[in-house]
Amino acid sequence: MNKEPIDGNDHELTAAYLCGRADANEIIRKQQQEIERLRATLDWLPKTADGVPIMPGMYVWYAHTSPIDRERCVYGVRCVNVDSRVAHMVGGQDTTTHKFYSTQSAAEAAGGE
Repeated sequence: MNKEPIDGNDHELTAAYLCGRADANEIIRKQQQEIERLRATLDWLPKTADGVPIMPGMYVWYAHTSPIDRERCVYGVRCVNVDSRVAHMVGGQDTTTHKFYSTQSAAEAAGGE
């Protein structure tokens, strides 16, 4: 068995202990590939103005100031579809027309558009 040290975190060291060094290296390589695949998926998703990935079914918030009476309101809407890095919401809004936030308080703090 190879005695050279493994550089890595506790999970990698546990895998090395349980499986032997060769098997652990293969497990680590597969985990790293899966992490990269998931990062690519997250990078593709549109983001809220505060940086949170938007996914179908998720509620997001936006602030709007009425041009008539200047009253500011915060609305919550549900994302129904994501395509081409654009999130589409119930009611027809999308990430190209509004700045959406991950929480109501973030939208309130941002003010109206």
